Amino acid sequence: MTKTKALLIALLVGFFFSAQTANAQSTTGYSNALGLRAIGTTGLTYKHFNGRGNALEAILGFGHNSFSATLLTEKYSSPFDTNIVNLYYGFGGHVIFQSDSNLGVDRERFDDVDDEFGVGADFILGLELYVPDTPLAISLDVKPFIEVATSGNAYFGMDPGLGVKLFF
Repeated sequence: MTKTKALLIALLVGFFFSAQTANAQSTTGYSNALGLRAIGTTGLTYKHFNGRGNALEAILGFGHNSFSATLLTEKYSSPFDTNIVNLYYGFGGHVIFQSDSNLGVDRERFDDVDDEFGVGADFILGLELYVPDTPLAISLDVKPFIEVATSGNAYFGMDPGLGVKLFF
């Protein structure tokens, strides 16, 4: 499968998931959250909910000689008959810049000494736990991605994450 076909398939799957978010009702107890994400992409995260249970999440990631910016659209649902734990899924995209060597989650992706730039499609699936009687939420997710670099190489990676957010 060519790199172009793989990217096209990933985008089509993402658009399919986004169509599922049209008429959802909010299942979260907050409108905005600011926090930290660690394990894979490590950095700052900001999440904003609209009134329909959909969220936009921005992640500013920092790695070994690298910086990334990710924007995701997410759908929240409550499949466990509780208001404390929610399931979320969605898609988005990212850009990543690196200098010297080692970029992002897969440290072997850009192994030359030239500066690199990458752009990619991301998907996300996770669980979020609201800590009762506090303004805190803890999340555990996986964010697989497909990426194309300026070198012409394409990459696929799994990006696990553990997040702690302060909501307001």
